[in-house]
Amino acid sequence: MNSQKNQIILIFLILISLNSFSQKENIDTKTIVKKIAENGYYSPAPDGFFTVNSSSQFLLSEELERIATIDELITLTNHKSPAVRVYSIQALDNRNYPNLFNIIIKHIDDTKEIKADYHISRNIYVGEFFVAVKNLPSNQRQTLDSVLLFRDNKLNYTNRILEDIKPLNKNYTRIRELATKREFAIIALAKYKREEDVELIQSLLLKNHYFSIEAIEYFPHKKFKITLSELREKGFNYYGTYFSVAVFQDTFSTNYFNSKLDELENNDFKRKQEGEYILQAISKYRNLIYDSLFFKLWEKDYIINDSTFTYLLTVDSVKCKRLTIISINNASKIDNSTLVLVDFLNYIIQVDQSLAISLIADNLLSVNVNEFRYFSEASQKIREKNITKSLFARLEKSENGHIFIPITETILSYNDPELNAKLISIIKNNPKIEGWGLDEVKKMLNEQGLKL
Repeated sequence: MNSQKNQIILIFLILISLNSFSQKENIDTKTIVKKIAENGYYSPAPDGFFTVNSSSQFLLSEELERIATIDELITLTNHKSPAVRVYSIQALDNRNYPNLFNIIIKHIDDTKEIKADYHISRNIYVGEFFVAVKNLPSNQRQTLDSVLLFRDNKLNYTNRILEDIKPLNKNYTRIRELATKREFAIIALAKYKREEDVELIQSLLLKNHYFSIEAIEYFPHKKFKITLSELREKGFNYYGTYFSVAVFQDTFSTNYFNSKLDELENNDFKRKQEGEYILQAISKYRNLIYDSLFFKLWEKDYIINDSTFTYLLTVDSVKCKRLTIISINNASKIDNSTLVLVDFLNYIIQVDQSLAISLIADNLLSVNVNEFRYFSEASQKIREKNITKSLFARLEKSENGHIFIPITETILSYNDPELNAKLISIIKNNPKIEGWGLDEVKKMLNEQGLKL
């Protein structure tokens, strides 16, 4: 009897303990929800670039995801706080909840704005977070995209659908309707390439030219040349415009670009900027008709990159050699982001070594610090007395680690005891070689069994 009584007492105590634990979990969830709601904003996980540390709001969201039950999270997707709704759907998404679709559908029209604390704060509709979940099965994603396409909504996500959509006949009527409401629908409509849409697209482009100008790339109808000219006359000449001009690959395109460059003849900064955009456009739609324009950008404005240089070598190698020499002697004027200067130097070394020696030796004496290492590295491919003479002459006056370190590296690459001895002597006699740069030089010398 006592044994049975003890068992009943034990079960009772366990039930009390479980109930207490459950209440504690519920209280914790409520506390976190309250804090998230009070903060009222959305903060994502740190990206390691703009943000390194987790915000207090994001840490709360992680705790919510950890302790809240699935049922609690489902309920919280309808919470009055936009922040709570957002973090609840993301928690369900992260926990691979299988019935996300039914929740998402209910929030397509959730246009309550929430401040999103990215590196640039902006307000975003809550519904955007619902439709952007990661773990929606592909068939349900297709269904959701179709719902968003055919149901009027304010979500920017619908623009992504329109941007990527294929020109299927079943969607044509709806896309044509949306073209008057959404800028990206103009691009989607252009993909059908229907003659009956030309006038509509023209009228819409004149109203919405920023993103929708891309429509011309998909449908380069000759009438759109008039549209592009009208936009230019009105002063609308956005970055994407040049791609829409280049797609025609004819005299309209070349006249447009040449006149634009001539228009900026006395504005070096703006001409260089616009020239870079033109280069991108004619590179995308590369054609023989643009060859003279490629050379013009290079010769007059030093606008060139590695892929364009490789292409132009096949067009006119004699002209390329002449412009390469000019470019090497004006290295600071070149945008070297594609390391085209390295290509120039390698090309000259290959086709005319004696000229290469002269160019490298001369530039080693005066080229600025940003380009110096490329000439120094090129020197490692040609061991020649005029080059070593220039290297030592620059070393004697150098006080910049980004100059004397590459020189040291190049001289050591020759593996010549006599040159190494001269290197050490000059370093010892130049008091401006010091600090972190000197430490790096000592390290390189030690690796070769040499000491100052």
